[in-house]
Amino acid sequence: MLIRACTVEDVPALECSLPSHGTGVHASFVALQAAGEVGYLAAWHGGPDERAAVALGSVLIRWAGDREADVRAALPEVPAISNLGVAPQFRGRGVGTALVRAAEEVIVAAGRDQALMGAADDNSRARHLYRRLGYQDSGVRYSSSYDFPDASGVLQRIHEQGAILVRQLSGTPDFTPEVQRVQPPNRSRNPR
Repeated sequence: MLIRACTVEDVPALECSLPSHGTGVHASFVALQAAGEVGYLAAWHGGPDERAAVALGSVLIRWAGDREADVRAALPEVPAISNLGVAPQFRGRGVGTALVRAAEEVIVAAGRDQALMGAADDNSRARHLYRRLGYQDSGVRYSSSYDFPDASGVLQRIHEQGAILVRQLSGTPDFTPEVQRVQPPNRSRNPR
């Protein structure tokens, strides 16, 4: 497995493994990364010819913090790890863990010492993973509404509530040796 920052050229492979059903989310995240607002990482499996690689999953680092203003106010300057997704056929194989650890590595390389993740009340699998990775309940709750495509591609309005979990990143966390180093954002372009 190789984890690296996504590029425009990766969007078709991401769409194949993690379909956005016409929402263009992968292209949007790549554009936000180019603007220095986020880091967008993907895990890949394949040979030396990257054009044949398969996207296993992806994760987003929001440098300004959580997308909800009340969470940003409660936990200022704490980057948010979000939009963690693993293709169904690769779940349960350590891909999500590797993506979170790679995101933490990028956050530490950017000079930050904490990360946060939101865990929806109805997603016990994610909550279990995040706690296993050392994230603890911050006491901050969130409520969020967004559109998300269902399995047939029809956008559904999702209303989600959950807890914000935080991890202190002291030094470099334990990472899988296969993770390729990714560059943190240019701090001069991104004041947060």
